This record gives sequence, C-alpha cells and structure tokens, in this order.
Amino acid sequence: MNNPMQQFTGTTFTTSDQHKDTNPARTARDDNDTRKLLAFLQDHSPFDETDGALRNIETGVAADSRVNAEQAKAIGEKFV
Repeated sequence: MNNPMQQFTGTTFTTSDQHKDTNPARTARDDNDTRKLLAFLQDHSPFDETDGALRNIETGVAADSRVNAEQAKAIGEKFV
C-alpha cells in the first residue's frame, strides 16, 4: 500500500543511516573507553572490603558512621 501511494502522489520515502554509533570508529572508541574505565576501577575499586566502609573511588576517603546515603531521598524531601 505504501509504494502505490508514493507512486500516486509522486513522493518517496527514504531513511538516513541508522545506528551511527555502530560504525567501526565509534565501536573502537567505545572499546578503548571501556578498557580505560576498567583499568581505573581496578586501581580504585569501590568494592574494597578491607574495612566495609563506603569509599570515594577517586580520593579514597571513607565515610564514617554518620553517613546515611540510604536515607538521602527522604532527607532531601524535607527541604523541598
């Protein structure tokens, strides 16, 4: 039905390249970025279980017992 309608009206339907993120250059860049992230996380693991503390993966600063991240939403809503 689509093709006869296009012929009748003298119009055509075309599409542009889809999924531009799947081209070889983009795929290679994404792979490189993934490898960088994995290397960073190996050196700055957020899952260090030596002391069981919540830790900033960049600075290494550990949270103490006053941190209540699990209550962040409820606390924030008090100020709205």
